[in-house]
Amino acid sequence: MGMKMVMLEEGFLELSLDEYEAKYPGSLEKVVLATIYKEGGNKIDNDPADPGGTTKYGIAARYHPTENIAKLTLERAIRLIIEKSVGVNKLGELPFAVVMILIDSAMIPGPSFAPRSLQRAVGFSEKDVDGKIGPKTIANIYRDWETDRKSKRLNSSHSRASRMPSSA
Repeated sequence: MGMKMVMLEEGFLELSLDEYEAKYPGSLEKVVLATIYKEGGNKIDNDPADPGGTTKYGIAARYHPTENIAKLTLERAIRLIIEKSVGVNKLGELPFAVVMILIDSAMIPGPSFAPRSLQRAVGFSEKDVDGKIGPKTIANIYRDWETDRKSKRLNSSHSRASRMPSSA
């Protein structure tokens, strides 16, 4: 299977997943494929210490009890990952860079881990963490994203100013 490399242009971090997919079709599948490769690819893992049980393509039997893990195809694994992480969590509205992190982190401990961690990271109280990315989570992500961008611009400007020769 050949993969076309997608060049990331200036401003790609500001694009939502939906906008990025419209501009670069197939990008999401490439992120999922890279994560699957990192997870061991098509190797069937029966590690008794793994709470997910038998795993192939990063798909664990415990979290996918209706799937025949031994006969799982790569195409089906990609669809499952996208359905479990993107479909239920409105990831299309999130920045593409955040989606890449969420997909990667959802593979190890299970699909609800990444959204819960993200909610904690953007300031949700423990009682408000529900593992579902909805309007409040999305608003907090963009609030923090914009705050971080402004902070970096200020720090960058301050850093450049401090390196300028004094006029005295």
